[in-house]
Amino acid sequence: MSSVARSVIQKFFTIRNVSIRKTLCRHYPAPVKRFYRSVHVSESDGRYEISLDKRKLKTPSGTLLQLPNEALAAAVATEWDLQQKIIQRHNMHIVSNSLN
Repeated sequence: MSSVARSVIQKFFTIRNVSIRKTLCRHYPAPVKRFYRSVHVSESDGRYEISLDKRKLKTPSGTLLQLPNEALAAAVATEWDLQQKIIQRHNMHIVSNSLN
């Protein structure tokens, strides 16, 4: 960035009493920590559900995650169980595919 452009930007933001550092700084969300101790698979009405410490797993839209077969439910439960201190959703490929 040229010095002229930088000075124009600085004048623009100082007129509005906004700090340039606050505007140009990126704020990333805090990593999600593992909040559960155990993962269980249960059957309900012929569909399988995953529980994290007796809390049913839900989809991003808020509906209960129900899977058609036990093998898929076991794979999703294993992915959740393999998470360590921080939940890394980008490593949970079966979970993301089963939500579609």
